[in-house]
Amino acid sequence: MIAFLIASGVVFYITCTYIFRSYRDFGKISSRWYVPFPDMSFSVLEFYEYIERSLQKKGIFVDISRVTYKQRGVFSSRREYLRIERGEYIFLICAAPFGTDFFVSWWGGERIPFYKDLLPRIPGIGPILNWLITPKKTFYTLDTENMFEGTVRKCVQAAIDEITTNRGIRGLSDIERMPLRNTKWQ
Repeated sequence: MIAFLIASGVVFYITCTYIFRSYRDFGKISSRWYVPFPDMSFSVLEFYEYIERSLQKKGIFVDISRVTYKQRGVFSSRREYLRIERGEYIFLICAAPFGTDFFVSWWGGERIPFYKDLLPRIPGIGPILNWLITPKKTFYTLDTENMFEGTVRKCVQAAIDEITTNRGIRGLSDIERMPLRNTKWQ
């Protein structure tokens, strides 16, 4: 009876920590970036379409889709993101108004397979099992991850350049083009 209660408690704990985890798309966020545009507005649809066309011209195999996430809680509005995937790597790109301003952001990282998300949640042996089962990254894996991020970054920034040039707005500086690293949001 006690073993059943303990096992039930462990299953309940694992289930709750999995269900209530924010944005289950990512296991690890490796890159994020944003740029504000004060007192401006762009067409989100046009922006996303430009990025999609740019990626298709690059000739790399990626899955592109539109996804929506709640802005805040259960009853809040939804925000559409452009989702770009290649293997286990994901980029979520957001272009949206914010009051009288506009911003573009991305979150880049790795998808987390169910087992990699579940195993560390098992008390005691979970982290050890996860370490034993998870394959280590090779130099090639790291190189292709960097190439994917660089390609998406260039396509997003080319879309911004296109829109700002057409409107006679100052383009992005070199510092504004740099992704932010080591984000605390996980």
